[in-house]
Amino acid sequence: MYPDHAQTTVNGKIYHRLLRRESYRQDGKIKHRTIANWSR
Repeated sequence: MYPDHAQTTVNGKIYHRLLRRESYRQDGKIKHRTIANWSR
């Protein structure tokens, strides 16, 4: 598990995203699953 965070600006307003994610393999491809969403 790892934290995934990003910041985006739309029309002068700043949005923050903070997720707790997990990586796993399925059919030979790497997939990501969101465990928790701490965004507002």
